[in-house]
Formats: sequence, C-alpha cells, structure tokens
Amino acid sequence: MDDQAHPVYQWIITGPFHTAFFIVMGVISVVSSSALILSIYASRSSEIGAYRYLILCFAVGDIVTSIMHAVALPHLHMTSTGYWYLPRNDWIFFSKGGIVVLVVTFVYIASRSCFDRFRPITWVALSTVIYVLYMGALFGVSLYALMPSDYSRSVAPRFFIDLYGMDASDPNSGYLLVTLKRLDAEGNLSWHAPTLIALSVAGTLLAGTAAAIFLCICLINAHMKTLSFAPKTRKLQRQLYKVLLIQTSVPCVFCYIPLAIMLFLPLTGADIGSFGTILVMITAIFPSIEGLIVILMIPLFRRAILRFLHIAFETKMTFYMANPAKVSSEINTRGSIPRI
Repeated sequence: MDDQAHPVYQWIITGPFHTAFFIVMGVISVVSSSALILSIYASRSSEIGAYRYLILCFAVGDIVTSIMHAVALPHLHMTSTGYWYLPRNDWIFFSKGGIVVLVVTFVYIASRSCFDRFRPITWVALSTVIYVLYMGALFGVSLYALMPSDYSRSVAPRFFIDLYGMDASDPNSGYLLVTLKRLDAEGNLSWHAPTLIALSVAGTLLAGTAAAIFLCICLINAHMKTLSFAPKTRKLQRQLYKVLLIQTSVPCVFCYIPLAIMLFLPLTGADIGSFGTILVMITAIFPSIEGLIVILMIPLFRRAILRFLHIAFETKMTFYMANPAKVSSEINTRGSIPRI
C-alpha cells in the first residue's frame, strides 16, 4: 500500500509538475497549431487541394484536445480489476471527439478524390450527425456503467486523498470507474457485465474509426497513382500525403497505443497503479508536435510563415523610412530609436 500511495515518480504525476506539463503542452499546441492555420490561410495555392481542409481539421482538433487536457488535468490509477479515471473537471470527454472529425474529413477527401459526388454542405451536416451519435454513444455507456456509485465509493482507496488530493468516497467527487470485476454479495470477484458492454462499445467505435481511416488512405493513395499532375503539383501532393500519414501515425504512438493499454491491460490482471497517469500524460504530447511536423515538412507552409513574418517586418520598416519625422519624434519622446 505504501508503494502505491507514494511511488518514486510521485513528483511527476502530482503537484506542480503534473499541472505545468499539461499547461505547457497546451500552450505549445495552441502556438504551433495556430501557426499551421496561419500558413494554410497564407498559402492560397490551388495545388494543395482538399488537403487544406484535412490539415485544418487536424490543427483545430489538436487545439481543442490540448485545451481539454489542460482543463481536466486527469489522473489514471490502474488496478488488477480496472482503473479509476480522476479528472479535476469533467470536460475531457469532448477531446475524444476529435477522432470523429478526423474520420469524416478523411472520408470527405477520399470521396472528393475518387467520386466527387457530395457538396461540402452535405459533409458538414453528415459530420455533425456522426459527431453527435459518436459522442452520444460514449456518454451513454459512461452513464450506464462507469459513473460513481455506492459500490465505487465503498471500495475507493483512501490513499487517493494523499496521492491525488481527491476523496473518491465523497458523494460530491466526480470520476469514472472502469471495473471489469467487482465483489459480489458473497465477497467473490465476478465479471461486471455493464462495464464489459461499455468497453465493447468503446472498442467498437475505436476500431471502426481506425478501419475507416485505413480504407480512406488506401483509396486516396490508389487515386493519386492514376492522376497526371505537373511535376511541381505532384511533388506537393506527395509531400501532403506523407504528412497525412505522419499525422495519422503520431496519434497512434502517443495516443491510441496508450489508450489500448488502458482498455485491455486490466484483462491481464496487472496492477500498475499510478503509472496509468503517465500513460495519460503521454497522450498529451502528440497535439503539441503535430503542427510543427507539418510546417517543417511542407516547404510551402514554411515559406508562408516566413513570408508573413517578413511582410510584418517590412511594413513597419517601410513606414519609418517613409516618415523620417516620425522617427525623430519618437527619439525625442522615448530617448531612443523606436524598435522595428
């Protein structure tokens, strides 16, 4: 019990470091994703095509995910029978809906590339409906099986108070409890059917989205091989396609693999305790680096950012060169040359 209550890495998963980690990751994500959105806006090249909307969805999704992590500041304590999800707030659910936007955008790109049948307004309506259904399913199974109950409050570990600053036995505390096995009336552990159903629904949604993304990538790749682009356009399209694959694989490493461990490790009976919080912290890394990866890999976006910064600099310098009296005035007022 002492090891669980005071792990050697406690300074990482609690206190100022835990809070600062999510906030810093959020700030980096907002800055890098905003720069990516700016580069998309500044790069008005028609050669980007429909990839513009896909990359934009990635950027917006990263910002939303990072903000939700910074707001929730989640902890995850994994036991041999399940895990406790202990956020300071309950907003983290919304960050998990980004995968829906990603899937719908993939389908949009594939359909525009291969069939060109639906108008953008159709996809806006379709994505809204799918998002509502997807999030509704997650909320539904959570309300059905994972919300706090008399049972969860009666078995809540007392060391949560010292470790996480949260009393899970308090009726006013909010958390999720995913327990594959629970004590029955005779004191024996038995499978908990509602939790198994909830995890089955969540696993099906995750597998379905992964299958849809994989299918769309295959369709897009096959369609690109049949088209004849100008050399410059083909090079850009290939760069965008590689970025697309990276933007899909990075979340797999930093988000979906840790998520799969969270879902299926309890089936093995392993008890890793508060190390689950480190898995959650790993999932906060990918939104902060995706925008930087795209900007660094696409020369068109890099040039757009540099051009934007240069224009801002050049405009101010041009103003002062064209108005020497203004420079003299500011020197007299401030006692120094105005910064450009």
